[in-house]
Amino acid sequence: NLRDTIWGKAQLAVTAEEGANVMKIIELAIQSDKERRTVDVPK
Repeated sequence: NLRDTIWGKAQLAVTAEEGANVMKIIELAIQSDKERRTVDVPK
């Protein structure tokens, strides 16, 4: 998808904001595992 977007043939399937949200969830999952507890997900 990235190649086609660069070539002007498509739009990104995922926005930068969506990607950042996924990264935050992954970071929280890692934190939860390390601390052996649940963590809150900010809105």
